[in-house]
Amino acid sequence: MQDPKLAGPTSLPTLLISDDDQLLVSALTRYFRSQGVQVIADLNSNVVELARAHQPTLIILDIAQSVDGRDLLAQLKRDLKTKHIDVFVVTGNSDPFVRARCFQLGASDYFIKPTDDRFFGRVNERLAQAVRHQR
Repeated sequence: MQDPKLAGPTSLPTLLISDDDQLLVSALTRYFRSQGVQVIADLNSNVVELARAHQPTLIILDIAQSVDGRDLLAQLKRDLKTKHIDVFVVTGNSDPFVRARCFQLGASDYFIKPTDDRFFGRVNERLAQAVRHQR
């Protein structure tokens, strides 16, 4: 069932998912598309280029990829074309120092895998905010 906060006549919010776990990316893509969200999947650490080209509403970024996700996050936040985009870090790393560093680099939120209802709620709320601002 589509989240009513995301429904409406405006253009669809766009979510960029960058993770090297194909099963996770596929599951998240299916879920968010079922919620009326346009999804761009990145399995190859091309998040900076994709963000520049598509200007997504939100980026979900795993920091344990072939390229260190913290470096990707820093690039996103330094780039004038992408620094305004919210980035939610999703990782298996529960180290509080890594978490703090991600926030220092500009992450909007940080979630430990496996994700839970709080993750989906925060993503849906951020996407709904974008839709409300379009109206």
